[in-house]
Amino acid sequence: MSTGTRPCQAADVPVTVIGERVLAQQVTTPDGVLDWHRSGWDALEHAPVQVPAPMHAAGDPRGPDGHG
Repeated sequence: MSTGTRPCQAADVPVTVIGERVLAQQVTTPDGVLDWHRSGWDALEHAPVQVPAPMHAAGDPRGPDGHG
């Protein structure tokens, strides 16, 4: 049953898949503004994020079960 509320977004973590590699980084601004697209690119802060195993499986060309 939906309560009609959305969870609070605390950070933006873009995920990039290159072949079998799944990479993620948290992008923030010095002033804490969540929409970093409107900030100065030079001021952005990046921190690597460990990608959960299910997301690695989704990037695997053999499929989530590891069998193609």
